[in-house]
Amino acid sequence: LVLKLTEIKKRTRASKVAFTSEELERIKAADPENGALWMFIAYTGLRRNEIEALSVHCVERGSHAKVRVLHDPSAGVNVKDNESRSIPLNAEAMAARDEILAEIGDRELFVPKWHRDTWTKKFNAAREAAGIKRGTLHSLRHTFISRAANNGVSIHLVMKWAGHAKLETTLGYLHTPEGYEWLEMDKMLNEEKAKVVELRKAA
Repeated sequence: LVLKLTEIKKRTRASKVAFTSEELERIKAADPENGALWMFIAYTGLRRNEIEALSVHCVERGSHAKVRVLHDPSAGVNVKDNESRSIPLNAEAMAARDEILAEIGDRELFVPKWHRDTWTKKFNAAREAAGIKRGTLHSLRHTFISRAANNGVSIHLVMKWAGHAKLETTLGYLHTPEGYEWLEMDKMLNEEKAKVVELRKAA
């Protein structure tokens, strides 16, 4: 598994650009018209074709809400892995959702109907205006998956939220930031000590 993961990392490191929180804020500020849309993608990990087909009724309101990605070929909605899924909305995603819904009017789709090239041009313009030299629209999705994979989310949940059919695809997003190993080691030791204390109390 370690050898396989190393191989996946080498193959994907160059292509999987992820934005920092600060870069996302700069992109949003540089494009007031569409900034909320870019943030919604960055905090849900939706693919371009998935958000293009996203109906307003699939975006839940309120707290503890989710966005539902439905695989429905009869309606022209084809999810890559042929399976519907749902992604919980965190605070940032809900803020972006509310901003989009406030401007949506009576439109049935959550986002405007744009040509594929329009998506690319609008996002690239926002990124360049923010002074960021690398990354694509798809990097917003990479950002979400990388954050989830490297911040303690169970790998099976990351796989589910991302809509990956293969575990090795999800594993390709894992990396070990400097200092992370020490944090995990301390966490492991602290949990072991806590268990010993509880066992002694029980005895």
